[in-house]
Amino acid sequence: MRLIPIILVALLPSVMLASVTLATCPADADSFNSIAREAMDEGNYVTAFVLYEFALRRDPLSLEALAGRLIARVFMEECSSTIQIQVSSR
Repeated sequence: MRLIPIILVALLPSVMLASVTLATCPADADSFNSIAREAMDEGNYVTAFVLYEFALRRDPLSLEALAGRLIARVFMEECSSTIQIQVSSR
């Protein structure tokens, strides 16, 4: 009986986080595209790629999502090759 309050306190942050995540999930492709553009502007290419993927799941014919996904992929590869060059040059 004494463990129940401890378990509830331990699980509360997880439940709260799940509800926030569910409440802030975009509903349409345009929302995903908008968030992906922001991620691209911030240099978060992997995040942008994933968001464009989600946009394409909502709207497979979204030209913005198709183009954005390709651009994010190119930037991901460029960043990856730059990191490899820096590591190998040391």
